[in-house]
Amino acid sequence: MRPGTSVPGPGLLSSSGTSPSLQAGVIDTIDSKIAYVYDTRYGDEGEDPMNYKWGKSVFQTLDDMLEGIIYEWFNEIGTHREVLALLDEKTDDALADELIETWGLDQAQGNDQCPSHMEQYGYTRDDLSLILAEIRKSYDNNVRFQIE
Repeated sequence: MRPGTSVPGPGLLSSSGTSPSLQAGVIDTIDSKIAYVYDTRYGDEGEDPMNYKWGKSVFQTLDDMLEGIIYEWFNEIGTHREVLALLDEKTDDALADELIETWGLDQAQGNDQCPSHMEQYGYTRDDLSLILAEIRKSYDNNVRFQIE
């Protein structure tokens, strides 16, 4: 469960199963409390906050998914040294182009009737470039000094 969505622990529930602050009949069960917190946090549109998928992984936000795609690509590239060499050699835009081409993110999935991964989730090369820039900073601040 995500932070901020906790359910009252034992002893905090009244005999009716509600916390004292929710005894007005708004929510009757623990399951309803979770649904209520979910609804107030994510809106009434019924949108699923976990609707960003890459492979077998599910992400809460688009940025998280893009970061996951990039890190998976880095793992395919090899060691931290090899990733750092690539980061030193290419711009974020060039890396985004290479990632899109390598994994066919802009190609139809399955058949020509299906949208590309980029179309399905509404992201662009620029979005990938922005996440790559953030990851580059992280590598520069946290990884580079450890291996050089």
